[in-house]
Amino acid sequence: MDQKIGRYPFFDLLRIACGTQQALSRQLSETEWENVFRMSKKQSLTGVMFAAVQSLDSEYCPSKDKCREWIRNAEPLRKKNRLASERSAQLYSMLSENGFSPCILKGQSLAPYYGELAEYRAVGDIDVWVDKPISAIDGYVSSLGVKHHTTIAHVECDIFPDIPVEIHPQPAIIRCPWLDRRLQDWFKSFDVSQFEMYNGYRVAPLEFNLVYMLVHIQHHLLFEGVGLRQLMDYFFVLKAADRETVRNGFDRMVSCLQLKPLARGIMWIMREVFGLDSGHLLAEPDEKMGRFLLDEIMIGGNFGMYDTRNRMVKSRNPVARAWGGVVRNSRFFSMAPYVVLCNPFWRMWHFVWKRRICN
Repeated sequence: MDQKIGRYPFFDLLRIACGTQQALSRQLSETEWENVFRMSKKQSLTGVMFAAVQSLDSEYCPSKDKCREWIRNAEPLRKKNRLASERSAQLYSMLSENGFSPCILKGQSLAPYYGELAEYRAVGDIDVWVDKPISAIDGYVSSLGVKHHTTIAHVECDIFPDIPVEIHPQPAIIRCPWLDRRLQDWFKSFDVSQFEMYNGYRVAPLEFNLVYMLVHIQHHLLFEGVGLRQLMDYFFVLKAADRETVRNGFDRMVSCLQLKPLARGIMWIMREVFGLDSGHLLAEPDEKMGRFLLDEIMIGGNFGMYDTRNRMVKSRNPVARAWGGVVRNSRFFSMAPYVVLCNPFWRMWHFVWKRRICN
């Protein structure tokens, strides 16, 4: 493990949460605990980090006031996770009854990998793949009379009053035509009806998540930002994988989709930050790419919300937003050159597509 990274208290506690470290290396000051707490909120890891705090010996714990503040932030996640699981099962039943073949992606589908820690995982929306064209999804949601927004990638809708839903015609896309074609062909090789049921809904198998979640991480990294919450998801998926069983298929798809630089950088983070045993790493770690990714993650926080460099990307002015996207993407050229080069053309195509669909 990199000694400089190993000295950061936040990463110490992160490894305790993940089960790769047993205790803090030293007692922390009140200032250090405040910094750990702030970073936990920035990375949307408040709940899982609090679970780690609960496992500490009393002399290593933060002050009672800080513990109470942490509880106020972490405890609601347990209720939200129960709600998200209930809504996922309801959504699965609703879609199944209307001729769809749904599969819950990410989110609550990752609970088996997290184990008891799952109840403290931060909850976002519910993502579901239905393997139907976007027009069919849009038509179905329109028939429900609920507020919704349609893009080529998904239909965002308010099916439930307390948690947003995204219905996807395909699990993910890559903004490069030939790479996306390879990805969609790979998705079609899976039979959703054969996926296992968990907690009242179908979930994707491990070999699917190992590649799919890497594509998802790259997409958010390029176009919005990605945080340690998403990498923690990937940590638990990797930890559950049998390296010898999945290695060949993973290598083939990662190479085919030009994901090798990202995969190698993430493997370095998995080893140095999360403390994942080398036996679970599916690519040779790349320190240079890993440090670059870690810097991006620590600056931007969850989904890049704290990254001041993203101001133009979030502008209401479409020209400024497009230019901001080009500037942002240029930082990642060495990691995903084809996607970066194709993205401006993809955006123009998608603009025309939306105008045609909306009219």
